[in-house]
Parts: sequence; C-alpha cells; structure tokens
Amino acid sequence: MITLQQLAKNVEGWSRKRGILDQSTYEKQMLKFDEERLEMMDAIGDQAVCLINARLIGGCDREYYKEIEKLEDACCATGVSMEDCMQMAWDEIKKRAGLMVDGLYVKWANLTHPQRVEAAKTGQLLEPDVDVAFCRSCCTDYEWSEIRAAEQSALDS
Repeated sequence: MITLQQLAKNVEGWSRKRGILDQSTYEKQMLKFDEERLEMMDAIGDQAVCLINARLIGGCDREYYKEIEKLEDACCATGVSMEDCMQMAWDEIKKRAGLMVDGLYVKWANLTHPQRVEAAKTGQLLEPDVDVAFCRSCCTDYEWSEIRAAEQSALDS
C-alpha cells in the first residue's frame, strides 16, 4: 500500500519528467486541484497529486495540510482509505503521457495531433509504465506513424 510520502516522491519524479514543476505555477496547480475536486471519489487521488505539485512548486505547507485533511475526510465519508485513493491515483497517472500547455498538464487523449507529436519527442512513450496501447488508440495509423517518427528523430539527435 502506498503512503502519502511515497506518492509525493513518485509524483515529484513523474512531474519533473513531464515539465509540470518547471512550466506550471502554484496558482495553476490549485486551479487544477479545484477542477479535480469536482470529479470526487476517483479524483481524490488526482487532487492529492495537484496539491503535491503545488507544494513542490512553492506553495504553503499550511494550505497543503489543510487540503490533505479535507481529502482524508472525503475518503472516510466514502468508506475508502486515503491510502487506497493514493494508490488509485498513482496507478492511473504513472500510465499517462501528455504535454504541458499554458502551464497545465494535458492528458494524451485531450491533445491535438501536433501536440501529441511534440509530447512524443520527450520520450514519454518509451517509459515502461506509460500505456502506449491507449496512446495508439487515440490516433489514426498515419498520425501514429508520424508520432513514432518524431519520437525516433528526437532519440537520434
């Protein structure tokens, strides 16, 4: 079972690789946190990820712990442990590929084709946990071949 500390460590590495910590802001992560809050149960872990990112970027520890406490209360209300919510979040996000757009991380399925090509150049599709089959399912054959060519070109340079 994953702890909040382990999730934070995992999220930090994942977020650094995806440029979230360099290209986002505390305010944008808190905005994303508020969006995730609306999705509730499945999103409790996603909200924790946004809070972790906001804290890593330079947010207030007091605000972080206050919001984490609210998430723990929400978990209790649903009968699911915070650790289970964290595990669900980690099991989902570690498979994601995407791109930073205007300071927010956009999932693969929500990217345009040119953005997917750009994301492929970062090498994300080569990471062992990324769900390449899902990424492939979002593209036409032509788009996928273009994405793979861009990825290979980036690797060669």
